[in-house]
Amino acid sequence: MTPTLGQSVGPMERNAAVKVWHVDGFTLGANPSPHGGGFTVIGPAGQLVVSHTLYRPMTNNEAELLALAFAVWKASPQDVIYTDSQTAFYWTRSGVCASRPDLTTIARKTKHSIRTKALTVTVIPREQNLAGHYNEQHAH
Repeated sequence: MTPTLGQSVGPMERNAAVKVWHVDGFTLGANPSPHGGGFTVIGPAGQLVVSHTLYRPMTNNEAELLALAFAVWKASPQDVIYTDSQTAFYWTRSGVCASRPDLTTIARKTKHSIRTKALTVTVIPREQNLAGHYNEQHAH
């Protein structure tokens, strides 16, 4: 199933202490990139939490999954994570990366953490993704 924009996974009831995270992956040059890629995570106060580059062959979908996994690791219970990647959303929802079996372990562990922490992951339009804005401004 392909998620639609605004589709969420996780609990929908939130309290005022909930934090919102924005995540985005990128490649260096082409996709896939023989040079590498990475991810950016923007934290609850709109601050840059991490922009990390890995210098190894990478696809944009892999970078998006790594961004989501990092934010899930950093997030507190009941937080919300925004991504513009329908693929990373689907992979963590199903816990399986059929097209990239080498990433299934990351997807499965991320899915488990989303459930354990009662996080909500939501697909948003690219234009609303603060991490995507950061990546565009910094020419990844």
